[in-house]
Amino acid sequence: MSKGIADASMGEEGTVRAMASKKSSVYTIDYRSYTDHDFMNLVTGGFYDYADFQMAVCTGSMDGVEHTYYIAALGDQVIAYVEEISEADAAGELDEETVAGLNEFYAQFVQQTPGLYAGVIKEGSRVITRFGIDFQTADQSVLVDAGIVSGNYQGNMADGWLSLAGTVGSFEEAGMTCTITPVYEAKK
Repeated sequence: MSKGIADASMGEEGTVRAMASKKSSVYTIDYRSYTDHDFMNLVTGGFYDYADFQMAVCTGSMDGVEHTYYIAALGDQVIAYVEEISEADAAGELDEETVAGLNEFYAQFVQQTPGLYAGVIKEGSRVITRFGIDFQTADQSVLVDAGIVSGNYQGNMADGWLSLAGTVGSFEEAGMTCTITPVYEAKK
């Protein structure tokens, strides 16, 4: 709370009426029908951002390649994800020098692309490639131009941001298994 107070600046004086509203079985403090994140951050010192935090893990396999997505969201807004691609290197074609070369290539690429992270490791006979995107930092047009995201979310977008429910729904339609935690249930 002290951080919120220390970061606060005086503005115009006035009175507004904040309302506790029930939306989708969850109470929020609203101002003009929108959740007042600035007020909640001031009161809680930033903890409010974490109160609505969710993680989704979606897994699937195709042709011996395992895909796992770790998705972080605040409410329904996807803020980051890590895609993990794990495949067999049964023939042992990928040696340490090749892995180092791939990591150097990815390091150069992501250095030019804020909000993007990538790397390759070898664990036993498996090669694991990880791509991460911080959607609060990354430039959507750069991601589309690089071929990292399609730019065609087909209903996964909501109010200009990537929707967790829409993304998970698309993954499940493609045959992936997804788990979202925590799951908030309405009390009866």
